[in-house]
Amino acid sequence: MHKRRDHGGLIFIDLRDRSGLVQVRVDPTRADAYHTADEARGEYVLQSPPSARPTAGLANPNMATGEIE
Repeated sequence: MHKRRDHGGLIFIDLRDRSGLVQVRVDPTRADAYHTADEARGEYVLQSPPSARPTAGLANPNMATGEIE
């Protein structure tokens, strides 16, 4: 885990690997994932299911993966 941001109900995690960064969005409806994301700290090793979808209108043009989460 590169970075974690808690936005009061949603947690965003930037996962880093050799290809770069990808943002993972975790909402409280997935209690198990939300608990893990809430406890995670910098440099933790995490795994996310291999699914991607377009960002919700907030694409980051400065990142190669900035249009998906």
